Amino acid sequence: YFFSNGVTTFFPTTISGTHEDILFTLKKLGENDRVVGINLEGPYISKKNKGAHNEDVIRPGALSELKEYISASNGKLKLTTVAPETQDSLDFIKEASKLLTVSLGHTIADYDMSVKGFEAGAKNVTHIFNTMNPIHHRNPSLQCAAFERDDVFCEVICDGIHLHPSIIRMLYKILGPERMVLISDSMAATGLKDGKYMLGGTVETIVTNGVARTSAGNIAGSTANIMMGVRNAVNFGIKLEDAIKMASITPSRVVSIDNEYGSITVGKKADFIVMDSDLNIINTYKNGVKVF
Repeated sequence: YFFSNGVTTFFPTTISGTHEDILFTLKKLGENDRVVGINLEGPYISKKNKGAHNEDVIRPGALSELKEYISASNGKLKLTTVAPETQDSLDFIKEASKLLTVSLGHTIADYDMSVKGFEAGAKNVTHIFNTMNPIHHRNPSLQCAAFERDDVFCEVICDGIHLHPSIIRMLYKILGPERMVLISDSMAATGLKDGKYMLGGTVETIVTNGVARTSAGNIAGSTANIMMGVRNAVNFGIKLEDAIKMASITPSRVVSIDNEYGSITVGKKADFIVMDSDLNIINTYKNGVKVF
């Protein structure tokens, strides 16, 4: 499915779960040669801005647990989300950022706390504007702390549902293609029909017209792939070459795999796609081999 949609590399992503469930999942993914990296989105997040996550398994960050997760994944765990206002999180971010990329998200952090999170070592924002406090002109929040730094990336779900096109254009003007990262936030229903699906094996979601929501009405991820996001970005007014950059080399830099992935350069993996002028996929190559 991903190859047919021009996606050569993606990071399987866990939702908040028990220690045992996450450990089991990371071991399985770590054994898969086709998995380049893994994203741990939760459980080190805020219960008040949990989104579709299961509140019962959300917990403070623990370095010993994170190290166990990295080991279980064969070192493929490259990214985790942390709410900087939670218990001992700043110390956790400081140490965790030495091991992998720390992203701030699923948080109620205000501006000051977000600044502290970035100063502690976080360098990314998880699906910006979603599951965080909105911007208020007298009470700035995480977004403002991220915008004013040159060393922070911001993930953008460009499915036309999570963010209004005007917000996409605003982010593009503020961040540029060097810091704006297109992500899919794809969940289990991606590429499939409307119906009921499980998120993380614990949260039931209902997909209607391609939009996934929990029974409480919270958006539960996306059913779009990243190529859809690229096409949307172009339709929203972003230059094609920048949209491609935001879906290739920029995300590779976030998780420090840009030495092998993200651009067509001598010495890197020969992963690339061929498209027509309407951005339809003609061919997909993985490691120099035509896979679609």
